[in-house]
Amino acid sequence: MKRILLFIAVSISLLGCEGNGVESIDPGTIEIRLKIINRGFINSDRFDLTVQSLKIERNDNAYADIFDNIHSLRDNPDSYNIFSDSLFVIGESYIPEGNFKKLLIMFSPPDSMTYNNRMISVTKPPSFDGLYELDYDIQTAANRRIIVTVACKIDSILTKKIDHFEYSHNFFIDRIELN
Repeated sequence: MKRILLFIAVSISLLGCEGNGVESIDPGTIEIRLKIINRGFINSDRFDLTVQSLKIERNDNAYADIFDNIHSLRDNPDSYNIFSDSLFVIGESYIPEGNFKKLLIMFSPPDSMTYNNRMISVTKPPSFDGLYELDYDIQTAANRRIIVTVACKIDSILTKKIDHFEYSHNFFIDRIELN
């Protein structure tokens, strides 16, 4: 009986509490877009570029993961046929306030592509590293949306050789929008 009374007393006191005295700060959001500038390739061509992970680095060197969309609980690799469209949303997440200095994208290009209805091999330089870093300076704030557009010219990431294409990272920050 004493336990039941104690439980009721504790429950009533907890119901009367309005919080723990700590105010949480609403996070901002960040959206990462990939813009494709296509020259010389057609929609029937196919090159599936995989984004393995997205991260942003704060000025104090702390990282924040950027997932596929605002509702994701974890990161999943996503592939994009970069010949099929000119703009892709490759990540969207909540992010804390702070000064961010770098966007880190882990790309995984395929070993082959469809070009003029033929399968063509794709090579990478011997020193290839899938991680690509883009420096920028962004101040994030609560309830603020930031859209970062990363762009590439297809003919600068895929260089045509005699019997294959060579892939190399060549991306740049095209635009940063603060809403």
